[in-house]
Amino acid sequence: MSAIMQKIHASCEAKKFYEAQQMYKSIVNRYTTQNQPNKGVFVALDGIKTFVKHDQQALASELSLLIIEVLSKSEATQKGEVEINGKKMSLLELFEYILTLLPKEQHEYRVLYLKAAIKLSSGKTEQADPTLHLLMGREYKENGEYKEANQHYCRSESPEEHAELVQQWSRKGNDDEFDMFAARSILQILCLKKVNYAQRFFDHYITLYNEKDALTPLLNFIDFLFTSITNRSKSLFEYLKIQYKPALNRDPEYESLLKTIGESYFGIRVQESGLAGLFSSFASMLGGPNQSRQ
Repeated sequence: MSAIMQKIHASCEAKKFYEAQQMYKSIVNRYTTQNQPNKGVFVALDGIKTFVKHDQQALASELSLLIIEVLSKSEATQKGEVEINGKKMSLLELFEYILTLLPKEQHEYRVLYLKAAIKLSSGKTEQADPTLHLLMGREYKENGEYKEANQHYCRSESPEEHAELVQQWSRKGNDDEFDMFAARSILQILCLKKVNYAQRFFDHYITLYNEKDALTPLLNFIDFLFTSITNRSKSLFEYLKIQYKPALNRDPEYESLLKTIGESYFGIRVQESGLAGLFSSFASMLGGPNQSRQ
């Protein structure tokens, strides 16, 4: 094995990078076929470090994705750990380690890698490890892609850091829109049924402003919304939507988010309209399925 690795490194020194990459891939695939994924991952890690050293970021990126592919075919995914060169580590630790190998300035490659890691982590549950979402959120944040960052922070377990991201994002809007950014994110979080996370986000967000600025009608609505959810008070929820309608009309997205919240927490069925509603009612009369549309 050492002789083969020496040959690969020699190819890199001779700037025959494509040839070296093909040898790396061949070895990794052979180990995968032999059901020795740990050895395959070890070789691929060597390749990533070697290519980064020679400023061949695209080739390093391909090997990072190959590791994800190897793991997807391995029992390691079910066990949640691998053993690399005699050292055991969790898949999450491995994912984090690989990310440290990919240069920070290579945003595109890091995003591709994290997307693949999140997909693998999601499995059949479609819920990836929150830490991976946090890493992706930070990656987007560092690149100024706040909308994408927010989507991943919503699935993380770092509400205070998330609140600070949204505050930073709000500076891209008008000064009087800071509450709109927070409200949208909190409603999105509540749609994911993460009430405690949303509450912690809200509590931290308002500390980032003085008390006078934080007391806007929209944030008052959010505060009372938590009360309605905690008390399972459908009547309070409906009352709040009417009472704070002018504030809620500031962003058309709130309506659809509140419909989801109404259905999730209060069992309020979303009324369908037009032909879809007519068909749904007809199906219900016949005893068929009647699924509400969000």
